[in-house]
Amino acid sequence: DSSLYRSQITYNDDAMVNVLNILQDIVEKKNDFDVVDSSFILKSAEAVQRAIGCILRTQIRVDGVLTAWCAQYNKKTFQPEMARKFELVSISGNESVGITRFLMRIRNPSEEIKQAVVAAVNWFEKVKIKGFRYTDVKAPELPKGTDRVLIPDSTGAVWARFYEIGTNRPFFSGRNSNKEYDVREIEYERRTGYAWYGTWPEKLLNREYPAWAKKYLR
Repeated sequence: DSSLYRSQITYNDDAMVNVLNILQDIVEKKNDFDVVDSSFILKSAEAVQRAIGCILRTQIRVDGVLTAWCAQYNKKTFQPEMARKFELVSISGNESVGITRFLMRIRNPSEEIKQAVVAAVNWFEKVKIKGFRYTDVKAPELPKGTDRVLIPDSTGAVWARFYEIGTNRPFFSGRNSNKEYDVREIEYERRTGYAWYGTWPEKLLNREYPAWAKKYLR
């Protein structure tokens, strides 16, 4: 079935990364995968290496600088592509976290992997939206009685789901595929039915990356 985005390279919702983590568990004999027949270990290792090549190839460069990843790509051209009508070409503040975290679990990473991780972390820091949190608020006049909005919070920080390639400007889209730069401009159903902002990179930046950097960046 190649309909919708099923034929694409799909990082969306961590689809590919979840599979890769299982394959890497087989290679490392972790998380109860030590019972897997040994004949699958080499095959899993080879698949992981091919996937790492794909991940490194699809990391988006802007003006020669590595950033992070789109949620899906054309399987032949390796160029970013749209998925569902409200998931336009972008740099993803969500899926890029899982990809980065996967690269960080590779033992004795190559210089190329290190560069990819450092670049992604730098991008997460650059596009962090400080002083806000994303939450539901009461809105009795709306169908569900609530709305989902950004509100000021001096202690908060969020990331957008989608950033425009080249500008790092957060954007949003409804089912009409029109790009909007204010989440309030898209229809209510999509505005409240999708994670347009989140704190996805927070743990990676605050805890996981510093530990990884201490181990591998000298």
